[in-house]
Amino acid sequence: MFKKFLALPVMLIAILVFTQSAPAEPEIKRTGKECDKTQKKDCDKKSKKDCDKKGGERHSRGDYKRGKGGFNILMIADKIGLSADQVESIKGIKSSHGKAQIMTNAEIDVLKIELKELSHDYSTNIKVYARKVREIEAKKSDEKIASFKLRKDISALMTPEQRTKIKEYYMKKYKK
Repeated sequence: MFKKFLALPVMLIAILVFTQSAPAEPEIKRTGKECDKTQKKDCDKKSKKDCDKKGGERHSRGDYKRGKGGFNILMIADKIGLSADQVESIKGIKSSHGKAQIMTNAEIDVLKIELKELSHDYSTNIKVYARKVREIEAKKSDEKIASFKLRKDISALMTPEQRTKIKEYYMKKYKK
């Protein structure tokens, strides 16, 4: 019995000693000049993202594709020559689309919760479950169609010269 009580504090001390680690080193961002071919092999995944052949931080086009950076035509309105009426029309279209998108996302979230409830109920018929999955996918499809319609509506407001300027601007901006 006494050995058990003695072993417990010894184990706790051993755990405390072994779990203490050295202080973390600050992360160093590397540039292309510092990351030559031999160093790139040694770089971990995180620092490889920071390395760039041109010597600066790499900017991903993936954010644009996921909508985090996004295509905001109003930011370049003066560069492509949009009139005040066009800007106001685009703001209205984007505002109504944003509201509709929030509503659609909320409906999708509610449907996902209902689907989860159905999946936890073992007496649920497969046809009911399949119908709910199809309903969710239909809402997602409607959302994609609405995004495409938004781009078409904005494009319809512009002149052919303005559309060409947009293409040139973004081709130059995202050129590798």
